[in-house]
Amino acid sequence: MAPENPSASARALGDRLIKNLQETAAGTEKVEYSTQIDSIRFEGFTIPHVGQRDSVSCSWTGDAIYAYANNSWQMKFEVKCGDQTFGLEGNMPLVDAAAGSAHQQEYALNLVLPGAGGGDPFAAADPFATVDGVTGTIRLTNSGRATDDGVYEKVKVDGDLVGVGVPLEVVRGFGEIMVVLGRTWFGA
Repeated sequence: MAPENPSASARALGDRLIKNLQETAAGTEKVEYSTQIDSIRFEGFTIPHVGQRDSVSCSWTGDAIYAYANNSWQMKFEVKCGDQTFGLEGNMPLVDAAAGSAHQQEYALNLVLPGAGGGDPFAAADPFATVDGVTGTIRLTNSGRATDDGVYEKVKVDGDLVGVGVPLEVVRGFGEIMVVLGRTWFGA
């Protein structure tokens, strides 16, 4: 993570988000947004294939930023799997779980193929829509002592990822990235 020195592409992704938020708030009183971001830059981050016949390794290049303006991860990646390349863009807001859930919080993943029936990369995931890309829900069960900024001592994570119009390796690869960077995504 590089909160002090984000890449140019991470800053551009943050600027696009702020512009989108300002356009959405148009017609209301002037709204100020925090421009602070934390960023992760992926540069050819390779997830190896699993050894099954016809499986391929995937290389991830792009940015994931945590934008304080909307308390959400915004992401933009180019994923190269064998001889195919997929552009994925979207968000992953952290929201409180519905009343009565066995977990306290969840991430709603909306990582779409822009321009290919993927939908709006800045919009929240629609649980009833089928979009090209990777969508899912990541459930967080918090326990133990919490710090002043709300990070818990223990976080149990489980979830479901669904891919449409992308190879299984892309879906599996994003899941593996979440596991490798678990402390970054979940604070655990």
